[in-house]
Amino acid sequence: MVVQWGRLTLFNDSVIDNTLSWSQCITKCQNDDTCMAPKENKQPKPKKAPNPKLRNFLFKLVLTSETNPNLAQIINWTKKEEMVFQLVDREEVARRWSAHKGTNREMNYESMSRSLRAYYRAGIMEKVAGKNFRYQFLPDDWIRAQVAQANAKKNNFSIDKILGPQTTQ
Repeated sequence: MVVQWGRLTLFNDSVIDNTLSWSQCITKCQNDDTCMAPKENKQPKPKKAPNPKLRNFLFKLVLTSETNPNLAQIINWTKKEEMVFQLVDREEVARRWSAHKGTNREMNYESMSRSLRAYYRAGIMEKVAGKNFRYQFLPDDWIRAQVAQANAKKNNFSIDKILGPQTTQ
């Protein structure tokens, strides 16, 4: 039974305020046992990185692969000085990208490669001609900053920094 007067509606013994938006109504209804509106699904969403970018993820992953043998089995540099890398296990890289993004659906290489192709058009990355699953980062300000930061981290652990400059007598 529905009875309406003014901004209020009586629906199956529940009073609904017509001035509320649908989301406000649902939120208000969540704590009301007599409300007939559908309850919101409270399934937790996976944690995701804030505004993730595939290029950033791949770059950090390939940098980390230099010191992590497990990562080197899925992605590695082929010509670091030219910023060329290879997806050794492309499906595993896609799965990790999906987890990093925090998406509920499993991503495969085919889905991830669409984003890579968009990067070709944007001038962010290139596919290495004649080589399967090899790509090149094109230098931009972000890449230069990441390389400088990685080099600075490496230089912090040099022998000269630990022992001091060598002097000869």
